[in-house]
Amino acid sequence: MVMRKWDGFGLLIVAYRCTYRVVSSESDMSKRVPDFSKLRMNVSGRVLDPNDSAYESARQALIWNKRKPSRFPDVLVRPESVEDVASAVRFAKHNGLQVGIRSGGHSWTASFMRDGGVLLDMSAFDKLHIDATAKTATVGPAVKGAKLIEKLGELGLFFPAGHCDTVALGGYLLQGGFGWHSRRRGPACASVRSAQVVTADGEIVHVDAEHNADLFWAMRGAGPGFFGVVTEFELELYDRPPVLRFTAHAYHFELMDEIFPWLANTLPELSPDLECSALAKTDPETGKLSIQMRGVVLAESEDAATAALGVIDDCPMRKRAYARNHNLPITFAQLYSGMDKNYPPDMRIALDNAWSDARPDDLLPGIHAAVESMPNSPPTHFMLQPWGRSPNLRDMAFSFEANIFMIASTGWYDPADDDLHQGWVTDSMRRLEPKSLGIKLGDENLASRPARFMSPANFARLKRIRQAWDPAGLFHTYMALPDES
Repeated sequence: MVMRKWDGFGLLIVAYRCTYRVVSSESDMSKRVPDFSKLRMNVSGRVLDPNDSAYESARQALIWNKRKPSRFPDVLVRPESVEDVASAVRFAKHNGLQVGIRSGGHSWTASFMRDGGVLLDMSAFDKLHIDATAKTATVGPAVKGAKLIEKLGELGLFFPAGHCDTVALGGYLLQGGFGWHSRRRGPACASVRSAQVVTADGEIVHVDAEHNADLFWAMRGAGPGFFGVVTEFELELYDRPPVLRFTAHAYHFELMDEIFPWLANTLPELSPDLECSALAKTDPETGKLSIQMRGVVLAESEDAATAALGVIDDCPMRKRAYARNHNLPITFAQLYSGMDKNYPPDMRIALDNAWSDARPDDLLPGIHAAVESMPNSPPTHFMLQPWGRSPNLRDMAFSFEANIFMIASTGWYDPADDDLHQGWVTDSMRRLEPKSLGIKLGDENLASRPARFMSPANFARLKRIRQAWDPAGLFHTYMALPDES
Protein backbone atom coordinates (compact mmCIF):
# COMPACT_ATOMS: atom_id res chain seq x y z
CA MET A 1 0.00 0.00 0.00
CA VAL A 2 1.18 3.50 -0.81
CA MET A 3 -0.13 6.38 1.28
CA ARG A 4 0.80 10.01 1.16
CA LYS A 5 -0.49 13.54 1.40
CA TRP A 6 0.33 15.50 -1.77
CA ASP A 7 0.49 19.15 -0.82
CA GLY A 8 -1.03 21.53 -3.33
CA PHE A 9 -3.45 18.92 -4.69
CA GLY A 10 -5.23 18.40 -1.38
CA LEU A 11 -5.43 14.61 -1.71
CA LEU A 12 -4.73 11.84 0.72
CA ILE A 13 -3.99 8.96 -1.61
CA VAL A 14 -4.54 5.35 -0.63
CA ALA A 15 -3.56 3.05 -3.52
CA TYR A 16 -4.01 -0.70 -3.24
CA ARG A 17 -2.55 -3.27 -5.59
CA CYS A 18 -5.70 -4.28 -7.44
CA THR A 19 -8.33 -1.89 -6.18
CA TYR A 20 -9.32 1.69 -6.70
CA ARG A 21 -9.77 3.85 -3.65
CA VAL A 22 -9.25 7.54 -3.19
CA VAL A 23 -9.78 9.27 0.13
CA SER A 24 -9.96 13.03 -0.32
CA SER A 25 -9.29 15.61 2.30
CA GLU A 26 -12.32 17.34 0.80
CA SER A 27 -14.40 14.13 1.00
CA ASP A 28 -16.50 15.65 3.76
CA MET A 29 -17.76 18.05 1.08
CA SER A 30 -19.76 15.22 -0.47
CA LYS A 31 -21.49 13.96 2.68
CA ARG A 32 -24.16 16.63 2.67
CA VAL A 33 -26.33 16.00 -0.40
CA PRO A 34 -27.99 19.23 -1.56
CA ASP A 35 -31.35 19.83 -3.16
CA PHE A 36 -30.80 19.02 -6.84
CA SER A 37 -34.06 20.65 -7.89
CA LYS A 38 -32.18 23.97 -8.07
CA LEU A 39 -29.61 22.41 -10.36
CA ARG A 40 -32.36 21.05 -12.62
CA MET A 41 -33.87 24.52 -12.86
CA ASN A 42 -30.59 26.06 -14.04
CA VAL A 43 -29.38 23.32 -16.41
CA SER A 44 -31.20 22.47 -19.63
CA GLY A 45 -29.56 19.05 -19.92
CA ARG A 46 -30.37 15.85 -18.07
CA VAL A 47 -29.74 15.71 -14.31
CA LEU A 48 -29.90 12.34 -12.52
CA ASP A 49 -29.34 11.56 -8.87
CA PRO A 50 -29.38 8.08 -7.26
CA ASN A 51 -33.11 8.40 -6.56
CA ASP A 52 -33.82 8.47 -10.30
CA SER A 53 -34.61 5.07 -11.84
CA ALA A 54 -32.36 5.86 -14.82
CA TYR A 55 -29.34 6.76 -12.67
CA GLU A 56 -27.58 3.39 -12.56
CA SER A 57 -28.00 2.53 -16.23
CA ALA A 58 -26.79 6.02 -17.14
CA ARG A 59 -23.81 5.71 -14.77
CA GLN A 60 -22.71 2.41 -16.27
CA ALA A 61 -23.21 3.66 -19.84
CA LEU A 62 -20.64 6.40 -19.21
CA ILE A 63 -17.87 3.79 -18.95
CA TRP A 64 -16.44 2.46 -22.20
CA ASN A 65 -15.56 -1.13 -21.26
CA LYS A 66 -17.46 -3.72 -19.23
CA ARG A 67 -15.52 -3.13 -16.04
CA LYS A 68 -17.73 -0.80 -14.01
CA PRO A 69 -16.19 0.52 -10.78
CA SER A 70 -18.31 0.78 -7.64
CA ARG A 71 -17.99 4.55 -7.42
CA PHE A 72 -21.17 6.62 -7.31
CA PRO A 73 -21.36 10.38 -7.93
CA ASP A 74 -24.07 12.28 -6.09
CA VAL A 75 -25.41 13.53 -9.39
CA LEU A 76 -24.88 12.98 -13.12
CA VAL A 77 -25.25 16.09 -15.27
CA ARG A 78 -25.36 16.06 -19.06
CA PRO A 79 -24.96 19.75 -19.96
CA GLU A 80 -26.18 20.96 -23.35
CA SER A 81 -24.31 24.28 -23.45
CA VAL A 82 -21.32 26.03 -21.95
CA GLU A 83 -23.75 27.98 -19.80
CA ASP A 84 -25.04 24.67 -18.43
CA VAL A 85 -21.47 23.70 -17.55
CA ALA A 86 -20.87 27.00 -15.78
CA SER A 87 -24.14 26.66 -13.84
CA ALA A 88 -23.28 23.13 -12.75
CA VAL A 89 -19.79 24.15 -11.62
CA ARG A 90 -21.18 27.11 -9.64
CA PHE A 91 -23.77 24.80 -8.07
CA ALA A 92 -21.04 22.36 -7.06
CA LYS A 93 -18.91 25.10 -5.56
CA HIS A 94 -21.83 26.61 -3.65
CA ASN A 95 -22.80 23.22 -2.22
CA GLY A 96 -19.32 21.96 -1.42
CA LEU A 97 -19.29 19.22 -4.07
CA GLN A 98 -16.29 18.17 -6.12
CA VAL A 99 -16.52 17.88 -9.90
CA GLY A 100 -15.49 15.16 -12.34
CA ILE A 101 -15.53 15.43 -16.14
CA ARG A 102 -16.20 12.71 -18.70
CA SER A 103 -15.66 13.38 -22.42
CA GLY A 104 -15.83 10.01 -24.17
CA GLY A 105 -15.47 7.58 -21.29
CA HIS A 106 -12.44 5.78 -22.76
CA SER A 107 -10.45 5.91 -19.52
CA TRP A 108 -10.23 2.18 -18.74
CA THR A 109 -10.06 2.97 -15.01
CA ALA A 110 -12.98 5.41 -15.33
CA SER A 111 -10.85 7.96 -13.48
CA PHE A 112 -13.55 10.57 -14.10
CA MET A 113 -15.99 8.67 -11.88
CA ARG A 114 -15.60 9.16 -8.14
CA ASP A 115 -17.74 8.67 -5.09
CA GLY A 116 -19.84 11.74 -4.38
CA GLY A 117 -19.83 15.08 -6.12
CA VAL A 118 -20.98 16.14 -9.57
CA LEU A 119 -20.05 14.20 -12.69
CA LEU A 120 -20.32 16.21 -15.91
CA ASP A 121 -21.07 14.04 -18.93
CA MET A 122 -19.84 16.14 -21.85
CA SER A 123 -21.19 13.84 -24.58
CA ALA A 124 -23.44 16.59 -25.99
CA PHE A 125 -20.34 18.65 -26.84
CA ASP A 126 -19.73 17.01 -30.20
CA LYS A 127 -19.49 20.12 -32.37
CA LEU A 128 -17.06 19.84 -35.28
CA HIS A 129 -16.29 22.79 -37.58
CA ILE A 130 -13.43 22.76 -40.08
CA ASP A 131 -11.96 25.87 -41.67
CA ALA A 132 -10.05 24.34 -44.57
CA THR A 133 -8.63 27.69 -45.66
CA ALA A 134 -7.19 28.55 -42.26
CA LYS A 135 -6.32 24.89 -41.59
CA THR A 136 -8.02 24.91 -38.22
CA ALA A 137 -10.82 22.93 -36.64
CA THR A 138 -13.08 23.80 -33.72
CA VAL A 139 -14.11 20.67 -31.86
CA GLY A 140 -16.01 19.73 -28.75
CA PRO A 141 -14.45 17.34 -26.23
CA ALA A 142 -16.89 14.54 -27.18
CA VAL A 143 -15.86 14.44 -30.87
CA LYS A 144 -14.29 11.08 -31.67
CA GLY A 145 -10.85 11.20 -33.26
CA ALA A 146 -11.90 8.71 -35.94
CA LYS A 147 -14.70 11.03 -37.04
CA LEU A 148 -12.29 13.98 -37.18
CA ILE A 149 -9.84 12.02 -39.35
CA GLU A 150 -12.67 10.97 -41.67
CA LYS A 151 -14.02 14.50 -42.12
CA LEU A 152 -10.57 15.99 -42.55
CA GLY A 153 -9.64 13.36 -45.10
CA GLU A 154 -12.48 14.53 -47.35
CA LEU A 155 -10.73 17.91 -47.46
CA GLY A 156 -7.18 16.63 -47.81
CA LEU A 157 -6.37 17.57 -44.20
CA PHE A 158 -5.13 15.67 -41.18
CA PHE A 159 -4.82 15.74 -37.40
CA PRO A 160 -2.92 13.18 -35.22
CA ALA A 161 -6.01 11.66 -33.59
CA GLY A 162 -5.98 8.61 -31.33
CA HIS A 163 -5.46 5.02 -32.38
CA CYS A 164 -8.88 3.72 -31.23
CA ASP A 165 -12.11 4.93 -32.82
CA THR A 166 -13.83 5.11 -29.42
CA VAL A 167 -11.36 7.73 -28.12
CA ALA A 168 -12.90 11.21 -27.82
CA LEU A 169 -10.73 14.29 -28.12
CA GLY A 170 -11.30 15.76 -24.64
CA GLY A 171 -9.26 13.43 -22.46
CA TYR A 172 -6.96 12.55 -25.35
CA LEU A 173 -5.79 16.15 -25.83
CA LEU A 174 -5.55 16.90 -22.12
CA GLN A 175 -3.26 13.95 -21.40
CA GLY A 176 -0.94 14.58 -24.36
CA GLY A 177 -2.35 12.56 -27.22
CA PHE A 178 -0.29 9.89 -28.99
CA GLY A 179 -1.98 8.90 -32.22
CA TRP A 180 -1.53 8.41 -35.92
CA HIS A 181 1.53 10.25 -37.28
CA SER A 182 2.48 11.53 -33.83
CA ARG A 183 6.12 10.63 -34.38
CA ARG A 184 6.06 13.32 -37.10
CA ARG A 185 3.67 15.83 -35.54
CA GLY A 186 4.42 15.33 -31.85
CA PRO A 187 1.80 14.81 -29.16
CA ALA A 188 -1.60 16.06 -30.27
CA CYS A 189 -1.81 18.60 -27.44
CA ALA A 190 1.03 20.50 -29.14
CA SER A 191 -1.39 21.21 -32.00
CA VAL A 192 -4.01 22.85 -29.76
CA ARG A 193 -4.14 26.56 -30.57
CA SER A 194 -6.68 27.67 -28.01
CA ALA A 195 -9.61 26.48 -25.92
CA GLN A 196 -12.70 27.58 -24.06
CA VAL A 197 -12.59 26.60 -20.39
CA VAL A 198 -15.00 26.83 -17.47
CA THR A 199 -12.98 27.54 -14.33
CA ALA A 200 -13.54 26.52 -10.72
CA ASP A 201 -15.37 29.83 -10.18
CA GLY A 202 -17.83 28.97 -12.96
CA GLU A 203 -16.37 31.59 -15.28
CA ILE A 204 -16.08 30.99 -19.03
CA VAL A 205 -12.60 31.97 -20.23
CA HIS A 206 -10.61 31.84 -23.45
CA VAL A 207 -7.12 30.35 -23.13
CA ASP A 208 -4.21 30.50 -25.56
CA ALA A 209 -0.56 31.51 -25.55
CA GLU A 210 -1.48 35.14 -24.78
CA HIS A 211 -4.68 34.85 -22.74
CA ASN A 212 -4.67 32.94 -19.45
CA ALA A 213 -1.39 31.47 -20.63
CA ASP A 214 -0.75 29.53 -17.42
CA LEU A 215 -4.05 27.69 -17.77
CA PHE A 216 -3.24 27.02 -21.44
CA TRP A 217 0.14 25.62 -20.40
CA ALA A 218 -1.45 23.33 -17.82
CA MET A 219 -4.24 22.15 -20.11
CA ARG A 220 -1.76 20.57 -22.53
CA GLY A 221 -0.57 17.58 -20.54
CA ALA A 222 -2.31 17.67 -17.14
CA GLY A 223 -4.73 14.94 -18.22
CA PRO A 224 -7.20 13.87 -15.51
CA GLY A 225 -5.57 16.34 -13.13
CA PHE A 226 -6.67 19.38 -15.12
CA PHE A 227 -8.62 21.90 -13.05
CA GLY A 228 -11.21 23.19 -15.48
CA VAL A 229 -13.82 22.02 -17.97
CA VAL A 230 -12.76 22.36 -21.59
CA THR A 231 -15.86 22.91 -23.70
CA GLU A 232 -14.13 23.64 -27.01
CA PHE A 233 -10.70 23.20 -28.61
CA GLU A 234 -9.22 25.03 -31.59
CA LEU A 235 -6.84 22.71 -33.43
CA GLU A 236 -4.07 23.31 -35.91
CA LEU A 237 -4.48 21.09 -38.99
CA TYR A 238 -2.01 19.69 -41.50
CA ASP A 239 -2.04 18.63 -45.11
CA ARG A 240 -2.82 14.94 -45.28
CA PRO A 241 -0.01 12.87 -46.79
CA PRO A 242 -1.55 10.96 -49.71
CA VAL A 243 0.00 7.53 -49.12
CA LEU A 244 -1.00 5.23 -46.25
CA ARG A 245 0.70 1.82 -46.14
CA PHE A 246 0.89 -1.13 -43.77
CA THR A 247 3.36 -3.98 -43.20
CA ALA A 248 2.90 -6.95 -40.87
CA HIS A 249 5.10 -9.93 -40.03
CA ALA A 250 4.26 -12.91 -37.79
CA TYR A 251 7.02 -14.87 -36.08
CA HIS A 252 7.17 -17.83 -33.74
CA PHE A 253 7.51 -16.76 -30.13
CA GLU A 254 11.00 -18.28 -29.83
CA LEU A 255 12.34 -15.32 -31.85
CA MET A 256 11.27 -12.68 -29.32
CA ASP A 257 14.80 -12.25 -27.90
CA GLU A 258 16.02 -11.37 -31.39
CA ILE A 259 13.09 -9.29 -32.60
CA PHE A 260 12.42 -7.01 -29.63
CA PRO A 261 16.01 -5.73 -29.25
CA TRP A 262 16.47 -5.48 -33.01
CA LEU A 263 13.33 -3.38 -33.42
CA ALA A 264 14.20 -1.09 -30.48
CA ASN A 265 17.68 -0.53 -31.91
CA THR A 266 16.28 0.58 -35.29
CA LEU A 267 15.09 3.88 -33.76
CA PRO A 268 17.89 6.04 -35.26
CA GLU A 269 17.00 4.71 -38.72
CA LEU A 270 13.24 5.12 -38.49
CA SER A 271 11.47 7.75 -40.54
CA PRO A 272 9.30 10.01 -38.35
CA ASP A 273 6.49 9.07 -40.75
CA LEU A 274 6.68 5.45 -39.60
CA GLU A 275 5.08 3.97 -36.51
CA CYS A 276 6.08 0.39 -35.76
CA SER A 277 5.74 -2.08 -32.92
CA ALA A 278 6.24 -5.70 -31.89
CA LEU A 279 3.62 -7.52 -29.84
CA ALA A 280 3.85 -10.78 -27.96
CA LYS A 281 0.36 -12.23 -28.20
CA THR A 282 -1.65 -15.28 -29.14
CA ASP A 283 -2.10 -15.59 -32.89
CA PRO A 284 -5.86 -15.99 -33.48
CA GLU A 285 -5.14 -18.15 -36.54
CA THR A 286 -2.83 -20.67 -34.86
CA GLY A 287 -3.83 -20.32 -31.22
CA LYS A 288 -0.14 -20.17 -30.30
CA LEU A 289 1.94 -17.43 -28.71
CA SER A 290 3.64 -15.37 -31.41
CA ILE A 291 5.48 -12.14 -32.12
CA GLN A 292 3.52 -9.79 -34.36
CA MET A 293 5.56 -6.97 -35.92
CA ARG A 294 3.68 -4.12 -37.59
CA GLY A 295 4.43 -0.87 -39.33
CA VAL A 296 2.17 1.95 -40.50
CA VAL A 297 3.47 4.82 -42.61
CA LEU A 298 1.77 8.01 -43.75
CA ALA A 299 3.98 9.41 -46.50
CA GLU A 300 4.16 11.97 -49.29
CA SER A 301 4.87 9.41 -52.03
CA GLU A 302 4.93 5.70 -52.81
CA ASP A 303 8.72 5.78 -52.84
CA ALA A 304 8.86 7.47 -49.43
CA ALA A 305 6.45 4.89 -47.97
CA THR A 306 8.48 2.01 -49.39
CA ALA A 307 11.69 3.46 -48.01
CA ALA A 308 10.17 4.01 -44.55
CA LEU A 309 8.73 0.49 -44.37
CA GLY A 310 11.98 -0.94 -45.73
CA VAL A 311 13.46 -1.02 -42.22
CA ILE A 312 10.83 -3.59 -41.21
CA ASP A 313 10.52 -5.33 -44.57
CA ASP A 314 14.30 -5.88 -44.61
CA CYS A 315 14.32 -7.23 -41.05
CA PRO A 316 17.15 -9.80 -40.75
CA MET A 317 14.64 -12.32 -39.36
CA ARG A 318 12.18 -11.83 -42.24
CA LYS A 319 12.87 -15.20 -43.89
CA ARG A 320 11.82 -16.89 -40.64
CA ALA A 321 8.42 -15.15 -40.57
CA TYR A 322 5.57 -17.61 -41.00
CA ALA A 323 3.33 -14.85 -42.39
CA ARG A 324 4.13 -11.53 -44.13
CA ASN A 325 2.04 -8.71 -45.55
CA HIS A 326 4.34 -6.31 -47.34
CA ASN A 327 3.71 -2.59 -48.00
CA LEU A 328 -0.05 -2.91 -48.46
CA PRO A 329 -2.46 -0.01 -49.10
CA ILE A 330 -4.75 0.47 -46.11
CA THR A 331 -7.42 2.92 -44.95
CA PHE A 332 -7.87 4.53 -41.56
CA ALA A 333 -11.17 2.67 -41.23
CA GLN A 334 -9.25 -0.59 -41.58
CA LEU A 335 -6.62 0.53 -39.09
CA TYR A 336 -9.30 1.40 -36.55
CA SER A 337 -10.98 -1.95 -37.09
CA GLY A 338 -7.70 -3.70 -36.39
CA MET A 339 -7.07 -1.70 -33.24
CA ASP A 340 -10.57 -2.49 -31.95
CA LYS A 341 -9.62 -6.17 -31.87
CA ASN A 342 -6.96 -5.37 -29.26
CA TYR A 343 -9.35 -3.39 -27.07
CA PRO A 344 -12.86 -4.86 -27.55
CA PRO A 345 -15.45 -2.77 -25.67
CA ASP A 346 -17.52 -5.84 -24.77
CA MET A 347 -14.72 -7.05 -22.48
CA ARG A 348 -13.26 -5.98 -19.15
CA ILE A 349 -10.01 -4.11 -19.82
CA ALA A 350 -6.80 -3.36 -17.94
CA LEU A 351 -3.59 -1.68 -19.13
CA ASP A 352 -0.32 -0.32 -17.85
CA ASN A 353 2.66 1.22 -19.62
CA ALA A 354 6.21 2.48 -19.30
CA TRP A 355 8.70 4.78 -21.02
CA SER A 356 12.34 3.67 -21.05
CA ASP A 357 15.74 4.71 -22.37
CA ALA A 358 17.32 1.45 -21.23
CA ARG A 359 19.34 -0.82 -23.48
CA PRO A 360 16.86 -3.19 -25.13
CA ASP A 361 18.77 -6.26 -23.91
CA ASP A 362 18.41 -5.00 -20.34
CA LEU A 363 14.64 -4.93 -20.72
CA LEU A 364 14.37 -8.56 -21.82
CA PRO A 365 14.27 -10.18 -18.34
CA GLY A 366 11.29 -8.03 -17.35
CA ILE A 367 9.59 -8.58 -20.69
CA HIS A 368 10.09 -12.35 -20.38
CA ALA A 369 8.53 -12.31 -16.91
CA ALA A 370 5.53 -10.42 -18.29
CA VAL A 371 5.01 -12.62 -21.33
CA GLU A 372 5.55 -15.90 -19.50
CA SER A 373 2.87 -14.97 -16.93
CA MET A 374 0.46 -13.58 -19.53
CA PRO A 375 -3.19 -14.62 -18.96
CA ASN A 376 -4.65 -16.85 -21.64
CA SER A 377 -7.05 -14.39 -23.24
CA PRO A 378 -6.96 -13.55 -26.98
CA PRO A 379 -6.56 -9.75 -26.86
CA THR A 380 -3.92 -9.90 -24.12
CA HIS A 381 -0.53 -8.67 -25.32
CA PHE A 382 2.76 -7.08 -24.40
CA MET A 383 3.92 -4.42 -26.86
CA LEU A 384 7.29 -2.76 -27.42
CA GLN A 385 7.47 0.33 -29.63
CA PRO A 386 10.50 2.39 -30.68
CA TRP A 387 9.35 5.99 -30.25
CA GLY A 388 11.88 8.70 -29.46
CA ARG A 389 11.46 12.26 -28.24
CA SER A 390 9.57 14.90 -30.22
CA PRO A 391 11.94 17.54 -31.61
CA ASN A 392 11.24 21.14 -30.65
CA LEU A 393 8.60 20.17 -28.08
CA ARG A 394 6.60 23.21 -27.05
CA ASP A 395 6.59 24.59 -23.52
CA MET A 396 3.60 22.90 -21.91
CA ALA A 397 2.78 20.58 -19.02
CA PHE A 398 3.31 17.52 -21.19
CA SER A 399 6.98 16.62 -20.84
CA PHE A 400 7.51 12.86 -20.92
CA GLU A 401 8.73 10.77 -23.84
CA ALA A 402 11.56 8.25 -24.27
CA ASN A 403 13.20 6.00 -26.82
CA ILE A 404 11.05 2.97 -26.02
CA PHE A 405 7.39 2.69 -25.12
CA MET A 406 5.97 -0.51 -23.63
CA ILE A 407 2.45 -1.51 -22.77
CA ALA A 408 0.79 -4.51 -21.13
CA SER A 409 -2.85 -4.88 -22.12
CA THR A 410 -5.46 -7.50 -21.36
CA GLY A 411 -9.16 -8.16 -21.83
CA TRP A 412 -11.45 -10.75 -20.24
CA TYR A 413 -15.12 -11.48 -19.55
CA ASP A 414 -15.49 -13.03 -16.09
CA PRO A 415 -15.47 -10.58 -13.13
CA ALA A 416 -13.99 -13.39 -11.05
CA ASP A 417 -10.80 -12.98 -13.09
CA ASP A 418 -10.38 -9.27 -12.31
CA ASP A 419 -7.52 -9.73 -9.84
CA LEU A 420 -5.66 -12.07 -12.20
CA HIS A 421 -5.69 -9.65 -15.13
CA GLN A 422 -5.28 -6.45 -13.12
CA GLY A 423 -2.44 -8.06 -11.23
CA TRP A 424 -0.73 -9.10 -14.47
CA VAL A 425 -0.57 -5.61 -16.01
CA THR A 426 0.47 -4.05 -12.70
CA ASP A 427 3.14 -6.63 -11.86
CA SER A 428 4.46 -6.67 -15.42
CA MET A 429 5.24 -2.96 -15.36
CA ARG A 430 6.35 -2.96 -11.74
CA ARG A 431 9.13 -5.40 -12.66
CA LEU A 432 10.28 -2.94 -15.32
CA GLU A 433 10.28 0.08 -12.99
CA PRO A 434 14.08 -0.01 -12.41
CA LYS A 435 14.51 0.49 -16.18
CA SER A 436 11.61 2.91 -16.60
CA LEU A 437 11.49 6.72 -16.63
CA GLY A 438 7.75 6.90 -16.04
CA ILE A 439 4.44 6.42 -17.80
CA LYS A 440 2.14 7.91 -20.40
CA LEU A 441 -1.20 9.28 -19.29
CA GLY A 442 -4.13 7.81 -21.18
CA ASP A 443 -3.09 4.20 -20.51
CA GLU A 444 -2.24 4.93 -16.90
CA ASN A 445 -2.72 2.57 -13.97
CA LEU A 446 -2.19 5.15 -11.24
CA ALA A 447 -4.58 3.69 -8.67
CA SER A 448 -2.71 0.39 -8.61
CA ARG A 449 0.78 1.57 -9.59
CA PRO A 450 1.46 5.27 -9.00
CA ALA A 451 4.22 6.41 -11.35
CA ARG A 452 5.73 9.63 -12.67
CA PHE A 453 4.10 11.02 -15.84
CA MET A 454 5.60 14.51 -15.98
CA SER A 455 9.00 16.07 -15.34
CA PRO A 456 9.45 17.16 -11.69
CA ALA A 457 9.84 20.81 -12.70
CA ASN A 458 6.67 20.75 -14.77
CA PHE A 459 4.72 18.98 -12.04
CA ALA A 460 5.81 21.57 -9.47
CA ARG A 461 4.68 24.30 -11.87
CA LEU A 462 1.37 22.51 -12.41
CA LYS A 463 0.75 22.42 -8.65
CA ARG A 464 1.33 26.17 -8.41
CA ILE A 465 -1.06 26.90 -11.27
CA ARG A 466 -3.71 24.65 -9.76
CA GLN A 467 -3.37 26.46 -6.46
CA ALA A 468 -4.02 29.74 -8.26
CA TRP A 469 -7.02 28.54 -10.32
CA ASP A 470 -8.57 25.92 -8.01
CA PRO A 471 -7.32 26.53 -4.48
CA ALA A 472 -10.20 24.64 -2.84
CA GLY A 473 -9.71 21.55 -4.99
CA LEU A 474 -13.13 21.72 -6.63
CA PHE A 475 -12.06 19.46 -9.49
CA HIS A 476 -11.06 15.88 -8.84
CA THR A 477 -7.44 15.20 -9.63
CA TYR A 478 -5.29 12.10 -10.16
CA MET A 479 -6.44 8.85 -8.59
CA ALA A 480 -3.01 8.42 -7.02
CA LEU A 481 0.48 9.91 -7.20
CA PRO A 482 3.91 8.43 -6.57
CA ASP A 483 6.00 9.33 -3.58
CA GLU A 484 8.22 12.30 -4.39
CA SER A 485 11.33 10.25 -3.68
